[in-house]
Amino acid sequence: MNGFFLINKAAGVSTRDTLNMLGRKFQRRDFGTVGILDKFASGLLIVLVGEGNKLADYFHVLSKKYAAEMTLFKKTDTLDSTGVITDVMSPKEIKESEITVVLRSFLGKSSQEIPAFSNKKIAGTRLSSLTRQNIEITPLFHEIEIFDIALKDFDGRHLSFEVEVSKGTYIRQLAFDVAVKLKTIGFLATLVRTKIGHYSLEMAKNVAEITTSDLYELTASNLDFLPQMVIDKETASLVLHGRAIKLSVTNNIVILFSKEDRPLAIYQKGEDGRYYSKRGFSWK
Repeated sequence: MNGFFLINKAAGVSTRDTLNMLGRKFQRRDFGTVGILDKFASGLLIVLVGEGNKLADYFHVLSKKYAAEMTLFKKTDTLDSTGVITDVMSPKEIKESEITVVLRSFLGKSSQEIPAFSNKKIAGTRLSSLTRQNIEITPLFHEIEIFDIALKDFDGRHLSFEVEVSKGTYIRQLAFDVAVKLKTIGFLATLVRTKIGHYSLEMAKNVAEITTSDLYELTASNLDFLPQMVIDKETASLVLHGRAIKLSVTNNIVILFSKEDRPLAIYQKGEDGRYYSKRGFSWK
């Protein structure tokens, strides 16, 4: 079994537990995932298996789309619905036009603070663990990009929006930052990941429904988000031995397929213009 599954993760189940359930179902221990979803969140997980795990870095950089709902005028320590309420503000009137302007202000690249309750590691220890030990940490930031964001609903206290973001974007931090720009406070109440690249939640199934027939094999069409090239037998022989080769492409990274539609290796362009093996696939 080599490839990936599109899984609809349920809210209340951790990403790790989801992988463990798949492991028990298929009697395998080589499941990995692209982008962890918090336990309270639901939606699309791309779960890699076997040789599919070698493509994790390339799936990981795909944009991600979410449907989010936030609660205004209250703040929690975790910035989401799992936390303890730490502050409450009196409700105030906010116009939808104000919200739209604020949401649009987040478009593009920016530096986002990493939430104190996150899996980000500092010297091997999760930031969330340090926070729970009341160890004071200087706020950490990283660069993100928001490609699209739009208001979907607002009832005066609850605000729903859809957003497409780059890897590593914390939607609960985004929700809190939105509230701050609206001159109030808020937390992320619900979160659903609806898309990763062009893979959508509508294509996914829950763990109970998944069978081997739902496996996306490592074919050119299933990996069409990656630069790719079909090579002849002579070149394939060089690739299988990890030799440097010349290719008639300009991409920095390319996945090479045999004429039988099987990926042989991922090659990277060197300074001399030739391509060098970065990762090979093992087929038995």
